[in-house]
Formats: sequence, structure tokens, C-alpha cells
Amino acid sequence: MNLKIVLKRLILIDLLILFSAFVAVFFESEKSIQINESLPELSDTYLFFAVFIVLSWLISLYLLYKFKNFGKKLYLYVFIINIFYPFFGGIWVADPIIYVIDGLSWACGASILTLIYFSPVKKEFKN
Repeated sequence: MNLKIVLKRLILIDLLILFSAFVAVFFESEKSIQINESLPELSDTYLFFAVFIVLSWLISLYLLYKFKNFGKKLYLYVFIINIFYPFFGGIWVADPIIYVIDGLSWACGASILTLIYFSPVKKEFKN
């Protein structure tokens, strides 16, 4: 199979995973909601950066889909930021489905990074 097609499908799967994560938040169990409400609230700054990261991630996916070189760099930076970002957010509780979605997101992101930096597809990215 053509690696360009594989990459484009992975990007679309990554978008589907993001959509699934947003939908899953609305179906959290009452127990998870109760525990999260008893925890300290996240700061507005943290939430602002979360929105900024999601928007940067969406932009990077679009640029990757169009094979723009800046998309590679942006995706890598957003991926690295996502590794360390949760350390600043404090404690929160999630349902098992959200953990599964999160794991799928990391696996998909790692697959995308592998393709754009270590496969012949990397030659397709131009300015």
C-alpha cells in the first residue's frame, strides 16, 4: 500500500480519535464526575494553553495532510508538549473509555511521527 495513503488515513483516524474524546467526556460516569468536582479546579491559564495546544494540533494535522514541511515541525513540537503538559494540570479522574481513547491517540501520534520522519514519505514534505 502507498505510504502517502497510509499517512493520510492515520491523520483522519487521529481526528476521529479527537472527536471521540470530546464525545466521551459527555458520557462520563457519575462517580467520575463526583470525584472530579471534589478536586481543585484547573486554572484559566492551563485551560487557555489546552485550547491553544488543540488548535495547534489541528493545524499541524491539516498541514501534514497537505504535506507541508512546517506541519512536520509543528506536529513534533505539539507531540512533545503533550508529553509534559499534564504534569502542570493536577489530578483528575477519567473513565476507562477515556483511557483507551488516550492510548489510541498516543499510538496514532507515534505512528504518524514514525512515518513523517523515518519512512520514504518524509521526502514528500516540501515548503
